[in-house]
Amino acid sequence: MPQPSRHVTARLSIRRGTKAHWKELNTVLLEGEPGWEVDTKRLKIGDGATNWNDLQYYKIGDSEAAESFVHDNSVVPEYITTVSSALEYFGAKFKAYDDQGVLEFTAGLQGLQPSYVLTIAAGSGGSALDLGSQVVAGDTYKPITALPFTGYAFDYWQGENIANINASETTILIEGDQYVRANFKLITP
Repeated sequence: MPQPSRHVTARLSIRRGTKAHWKELNTVLLEGEPGWEVDTKRLKIGDGATNWNDLQYYKIGDSEAAESFVHDNSVVPEYITTVSSALEYFGAKFKAYDDQGVLEFTAGLQGLQPSYVLTIAAGSGGSALDLGSQVVAGDTYKPITALPFTGYAFDYWQGENIANINASETTILIEGDQYVRANFKLITP
């Protein structure tokens, strides 16, 4: 019998309507809440106080100053520096979670082997094969490989169910959604 999912699947839904519908409704969107005009393919983002008819349309390229966009490079990657890139990033992330939820639900109905999301990351000084997130069959061993840059050496793997955390080439047992990170150290003469 398939194991239950260990993550919450969410579906992002953006309020939408025609230009005429929005004009007639003239609602106040919550702060940061997007509203989509389906016929004009234009977006407005609420501020929690201004009525729809008084909001400006959002234009690609509108952004906060890059230095004011705060993140720690683990939840939000360093290349996310504008509102538009953040919308694209989180939209893709929610789509991946949505797809994964459908896969797990279908597997459970059909009595198939569950699948999970494996995220492979790398610290400074190197990279790894299959970097990023991927859907992997559950209860299987997945090979993982760390690739140090010139002047660096592999140090250790961070995560759970890793066969040998000190080997640059090893395997990970997939028993649920998992995150692993290859860590590297500077070679000192």
